[in-house]
Amino acid sequence: ENDPNETFSVQYAKSNRSTCHGCDASIDKDILRLSRKNYTSKRARRYGPTDEWYHVDCFNQMKNDLGFVGTAESFSGFNDLNKEDQMELKEKFDTSSKSKRKRKGPETNNESIKAKQLKIEDTTPEASNEHEEKRRRK
Repeated sequence: ENDPNETFSVQYAKSNRSTCHGCDASIDKDILRLSRKNYTSKRARRYGPTDEWYHVDCFNQMKNDLGFVGTAESFSGFNDLNKEDQMELKEKFDTSSKSKRKRKGPETNNESIKAKQLKIEDTTPEASNEHEEKRRRK
């Protein structure tokens, strides 16, 4: 089933007994749920890594605190999901802040390029002569 080396996994809830670690509500059977493996709790140290289950939206809100930096496809078990649920996860986890920065990037870069161009335009022979005269006066 799930590769034990994977920290984050996704699956449909096998029963209604699991509880979301984000909101403490139960996760109903057959509902999509996400897991982060816990390696450090007493139970995990004694019996092996345990799954901490989350609702998709709860996990998405806490993903930075949970240390998740991947995409939807990086969840173990992603390929076992139906196409609709794969698309839902892609929509929620593949629109990262990195892609938003890339869209804003050209505006910022154009401003800095313009500023540099203005400095270059000021280096006319007259401007450089004035600069040299100021240096000599000191």
